[in-house]
Amino acid sequence: MKRFFHFSIVTMIVAIASVRPLAAGDILFIRENISVAILPPDTIKVDGEYFFSTAQSMPLSAPLYYPFPVDSAASYPCFVRVTDGRSAKTMPFTKQEQGISFAITCKAADTTEVIVLYKQRVKNQSGRYILTTTGAWGRPLVNSRYTVSIPQTLTLAYMSYECDTVVKSGSSLVYRFFKKQFMPDRDLSFTWTDPSSQLQPAAFPKK
Repeated sequence: MKRFFHFSIVTMIVAIASVRPLAAGDILFIRENISVAILPPDTIKVDGEYFFSTAQSMPLSAPLYYPFPVDSAASYPCFVRVTDGRSAKTMPFTKQEQGISFAITCKAADTTEVIVLYKQRVKNQSGRYILTTTGAWGRPLVNSRYTVSIPQTLTLAYMSYECDTVVKSGSSLVYRFFKKQFMPDRDLSFTWTDPSSQLQPAAFPKK
């Protein structure tokens, strides 16, 4: 964030959604709301809301590291924006090789919200959102929501989590699942097919 208050500052590197705290118990990652949109022909958009609090009686500040799933099938995002969830002000960030870093401040007895939006080009009609490093916090996410939306002209062929509901929203289908006390054991991965492919029913693993 742009301002830092004059109180005890905790120096640690954290990865959101991918969070790796070095001082567990000081700043708590409590929940996230993640919306993934498939944008034909080869782009996904991730809009993530992240909520933090502190267990301390004083405000704390920390730098965060936010990794992207960059590999041979997914390039570094072509667009990234970080926003303060309350003030709606854009937050500065530093580009890293496979992610970004930025700073937050958590006030005592309050919740801090950060919004990260990015667009990423992918190959093979597949995408991934990093979930597994949430385990580095040492505690589950209290309450989280996840959606994957896809144009009705395409078919969601696979998603690594079973959905709870599927709804129509405009020209898209939205696959949603909800988690409480959630400690992910896998990332959110998904694939899709186009109308020229041999369509198969969407496959979802058991919860």
